[in-house]
Amino acid sequence: MEVKNNAKMEIYKNKGRRKNNKRYYKAHDSVIKEILIAKQELIFLMRDFMKINLNKKDIENFNGEYRLKTNLKTRLLDVIYKIKKEESFITVKHQSTVDYKMGERINEHAVAIIGSREEQMENNKNRKAPIIYPIVLSTARRPWDVARTIIQDKNNKYGLPVLTYPEYNLIDINKYTVDFLLERRTGIAVGMAFEKIRNKKDLEYIIKKLKSFKKIDHWEKRAMRIILEKIEGIMPWIVKELTKEEIRNLKREIMKIINKGGDFMSNFERAFKKIVEEEGRKQMRKGIAKTIKGFLAQNVDDEIIIKATGISKEELEKLKLQVV
Repeated sequence: MEVKNNAKMEIYKNKGRRKNNKRYYKAHDSVIKEILIAKQELIFLMRDFMKINLNKKDIENFNGEYRLKTNLKTRLLDVIYKIKKEESFITVKHQSTVDYKMGERINEHAVAIIGSREEQMENNKNRKAPIIYPIVLSTARRPWDVARTIIQDKNNKYGLPVLTYPEYNLIDINKYTVDFLLERRTGIAVGMAFEKIRNKKDLEYIIKKLKSFKKIDHWEKRAMRIILEKIEGIMPWIVKELTKEEIRNLKREIMKIINKGGDFMSNFERAFKKIVEEEGRKQMRKGIAKTIKGFLAQNVDDEIIIKATGISKEELEKLKLQVV
């Protein structure tokens, strides 16, 4: 009876581990994906890690993500961008773990994208499929040791020709130091740097490095806000190793870094702030005007009003006409 109970406990423990692992990988994947949804971040990624220069005006987000139905299951390809006026696509697949089936997955994604562009392809013998540039961004703890494409056995009795499958491009986080990543001064590089954190010492080093920068870039702030929202998910060990007070202090430190040189604001937030400030100035002017009209009604000397309120002589003359 005791053996059965122990077996059940082990099953529950394994289920708990699998559930926590899924939550961990989901948090990791969502952070990188959310950072890369911004076109500028894809440009940074291509420039710094693939040595390819893109223009923001030349690319467009292809629905942000692409759902691929295979064997009645829906898989999600992280990010797809399309080159404008061309049938060319850049895909980015983020991996928190080493996946030995990646060659097959990339092949499935390529076929699905080609299938979705049927209408754009010429309906004759010269029809051309779109160009697809697949990237795998690995933030796995160990180096990526997977073949870049599907490998076939070339040794066969009849010498049958071997198919050529798509080969993906690889960005392996293990090849870069934290210093190298943070010195890129981009949001995606900050996200990759945080993915390299394994313990409290690593975390303290990155925080110290970020605090040493005189100014924090707009994209770095954006990435850090995304990381801050999901920090317990991408670094689950901090819940065990840090006290609640230490976690609160950590979040405060990150917020201080984000707010260095001014808070991160979207274009909408800036416009809204400008409107609010303008309204505030209008209300203040109305209040001053009301006070001055009260002075004028009591026949207070013009010079006293000008000194007390800072109003110009011309504006005072206009208010006099309103009082009359």
